[in-house]
Amino acid sequence: MVLEEEHWDGWKDIDAIVKRIKILQQGMLTPEANHLAGRFDEATVLQDGHQDLPSFDWPQPTKDALSCLDQGMMRLGQQQLMETATNPDYRLEHLVNSCDELRETTLIHEARIIEWLSMMYPQAVLGRDRIGLIRSLVKSEQVSDLAKKWSVDAPDYEEVHKEWKVMKKLADITSMCYKQLDATEHQIRLVSESYMPSLSLLLGPMLAARMCVAAHSRARLARLPAGTIQVLGAEQAFFEHLKHGSAPPKHGHLFMHPWVGKSPRWVRGKISRMLAGKVCLAVRSDHFGGQIWDESHVQEIKSKVESLIKNHPHPPKR
Repeated sequence: MVLEEEHWDGWKDIDAIVKRIKILQQGMLTPEANHLAGRFDEATVLQDGHQDLPSFDWPQPTKDALSCLDQGMMRLGQQQLMETATNPDYRLEHLVNSCDELRETTLIHEARIIEWLSMMYPQAVLGRDRIGLIRSLVKSEQVSDLAKKWSVDAPDYEEVHKEWKVMKKLADITSMCYKQLDATEHQIRLVSESYMPSLSLLLGPMLAARMCVAAHSRARLARLPAGTIQVLGAEQAFFEHLKHGSAPPKHGHLFMHPWVGKSPRWVRGKISRMLAGKVCLAVRSDHFGGQIWDESHVQEIKSKVESLIKNHPHPPKR
């Protein structure tokens, strides 16, 4: 027996259909269903297809209504694709991963070139300035140029000039990698400072972006407890602790922050625990529209770090 009905006649409006699909995707009720549920407080709301829904000759949509529904689904898919393309979470993920891959490639090329140079110029003292050495190689025009600069004998063996050209080409590629790495890091800073201003001020934009990517989104990072944020990035060590009973990790990506990484070993756990709690507050302020942090917040946390170091000048006795 049907007690009351509610009809919606706006199915010809595609935008209105899209809004209703979004409402249903979120598990919410349409305005008509809400109105009926308010009229009958003891009633249980069941959607079409539910196993407990009693058999009844429920009205079916017409062909025109189904055609409009198809158009609404297509438009909703297009909107979601556009939202995905402009989502800062996905953009940061690509930027950070690209930066890591580029840095790994650059370091491999660096090591290869330095080893190659030391073999080609065994008398040269290359020093520790890898970037300077590669730039010197890029600027040189022939094998003897570097030999004159370093005051050593130029290599003289068969095919040396051809090998030198190959090495110089690799140095050119590595030099381009340096420029691309700088450009990628600059873009990460711009996106991070715009998307997470409070967290970027606290951790620095690079580390803030890495924390966001490790959590898979700013929304998820804002909902994580401080204990999880503290070991974010140390998942392997954490599972080793659970599986084999090894010592639990005291920090993950937060070790990259100078407050943690440059502090005495025995206070790093305390500092990372305190810092993780502040990260919770900062990212929640960014995500839920709270007040944006300023330098006074950072200085207050810095004073707490200094107090922890001062109160624990020596490692604990074992």
